[in-house]
Amino acid sequence: MKCSHYVTVKPPTPDACARKFHSASACGPQCPDWEKWQAEETARKAGLIVALPQARPVLPVPRSEWPFAVAVLAKSATTEDTGVGDIVARKLGKTGEAFKAFMKSIGIDCGCQQRQEWLNRRYPLK
Repeated sequence: MKCSHYVTVKPPTPDACARKFHSASACGPQCPDWEKWQAEETARKAGLIVALPQARPVLPVPRSEWPFAVAVLAKSATTEDTGVGDIVARKLGKTGEAFKAFMKSIGIDCGCQQRQEWLNRRYPLK
């Protein structure tokens, strides 16, 4: 479990909650973080949440090595776009905003902003 209150302890119990619920099965209905954790796990299993690489610095890819789809997207750049992430966000438009609103309504950060920033750093236009 990835609850902020869940901790692993040595005997007398194999695991416990910092809020004293003492087991993963007991804390569910009582913990305010449980519903958020459950919604995130459901979305992750459905493929709606994808972890972005964050441990390593993002190095820009030389334009000559860009994948074909990225090169095609880059052709529709405007002067305001700093990278491919901005183009993707603009192309998604209302659909992207609706997705963000849906994810927010169920208490999950969609990661769109981080993904856009990552794409901008990985495939810069300037």
